[in-house]
Amino acid sequence: SRVWLGKSPRYLTPDEIALLLALPQAPEARRPDRNPVAAKAGRDLILDRMVAADLLSAADAKLAKDRPVGTTRHRLPDENFLALQALGGGTSYLDVQQQNRLRRLLSDYVSKQPVPVNAAAMLVHAPSREVRALVGTGARDHAGGWLDMPDRLRSPGSTLKPFVYAMAQDDGLLSMGSLVRDAPTRFGHYRPENFTRQYHGQVTIREALQHSLNVPAVTVLDQVGADRFRAALNASGPTVRGNRDESVGEGLAIALGGTGLTARDLATLYTALANDGQAGALRYRPDRPEAEQTYPLTTPKTAQALLETLRGAPRPKGFTNIPGVPRLAYKTGTSYGHRDSWAAGVAGDYVVIVWTGRPDGAPRPGYTGRSAAAPLLFDIAMPLMQPERMVRPEATPASLTRVETQTDKGPLILFPAEGSEILQSDRGLTIDVDSDLPVTLFAEGHALPRQDGRAIWTPESPGFYRLTAVDTQGRSTNTHVRIVSRDQVVDAPFLGVQFFGEPVMLFDPGIIAPRRVR
Repeated sequence: SRVWLGKSPRYLTPDEIALLLALPQAPEARRPDRNPVAAKAGRDLILDRMVAADLLSAADAKLAKDRPVGTTRHRLPDENFLALQALGGGTSYLDVQQQNRLRRLLSDYVSKQPVPVNAAAMLVHAPSREVRALVGTGARDHAGGWLDMPDRLRSPGSTLKPFVYAMAQDDGLLSMGSLVRDAPTRFGHYRPENFTRQYHGQVTIREALQHSLNVPAVTVLDQVGADRFRAALNASGPTVRGNRDESVGEGLAIALGGTGLTARDLATLYTALANDGQAGALRYRPDRPEAEQTYPLTTPKTAQALLETLRGAPRPKGFTNIPGVPRLAYKTGTSYGHRDSWAAGVAGDYVVIVWTGRPDGAPRPGYTGRSAAAPLLFDIAMPLMQPERMVRPEATPASLTRVETQTDKGPLILFPAEGSEILQSDRGLTIDVDSDLPVTLFAEGHALPRQDGRAIWTPESPGFYRLTAVDTQGRSTNTHVRIVSRDQVVDAPFLGVQFFGEPVMLFDPGIIAPRRVR
């Protein structure tokens, strides 16, 4: 039913039932995509037998025979096959809603890229270290789409820099306000360069980390010791690979991604950062308890200083700082030759890891962690950043105190609800907002026009969209929805409900399931 008709068996019509009864008798000879005439003849024969058996009226059989046989072979639902394979079946900590949300975001991202790429992402609930979403690929039909990328060794780029500075601060060598020299420097035979090949002289550690300067990170690691840094990471859980020849300075390249780590390794490290520096094994399944032993990767004070610094990193294009919305603590990374683009962030109680690139390791000139992975990270993380879902009070920066203590949380988008999937209509959608102040509504950063005082949104094409409501005090909220076209809906039944002048269709959850009907 899924393969030949693209729908659940519960929605089959008589002609479709007859076709499925006819196919097993001659699976190849009656294949609809190859032999539609033979498929129709076999189907009609079954319809005649149904009439003879008094299972179908002659009139209904005639109508069924008049319907053409579909010739499209559909793919079986396989969206979460890598997660299931990685977890080995059984009960897991995966959150179905979050798993499907991340999968849709990655699929949408990959489909919009000008060249074939893939993507992977993880979502971890930091306090419990439970993995709530694990998406191994954005497109299975792309090259390498069958690979579980979160479990593959890749260069982490600059995503390890925060931990270099953390170890140095714990050693008393520096603080986030300390000055460091950003200038061409040689360490034995190793001479690192900044990504832009520009240098800034004296900068603070905070500035060096926020702008991901390479030379200061290597300078600090030279003081900490690359072997010692590698040992600390290994003690935290990840297995760090790389050149260990310190006599020529090449071991220092670990600060810039000169090692091999997996997305799961990075999730372990950033979860430690979100847990006051305490590293522990990630939890995937309740029936396979991981060891409770933890390792102090960094002190709580240093972890909080790093998070506050990372919250000040420049946001990617299209994501401006909106007053009242908590800031995401995040770090990007780009491997040598632009092969891997990373973004790792702490969003409230959650850690998000995003990788984009080509599984075969081919370079992608011009694509960086900031341009290719950070926007996807923000799309995943922003719904987790509502004030009521902030990190623990002691970890909340002073600038966010007003958000935490105010009784009015600002505007609330009532419709469409978060995660809604809505049939595309040229009549436009009316956005409903609950707010005690005037509100401006945006779709993907573009202000929506108003008719009779109500914001009207007409999506240009099917896909995933972010809607934002901002009131006159700068408080805002977001909701993420998917717009689907009629050709994405395969013969789902009408229920006779009118929605903006068009019928609303409710679908089998295996295909598409709107969460709200108005």
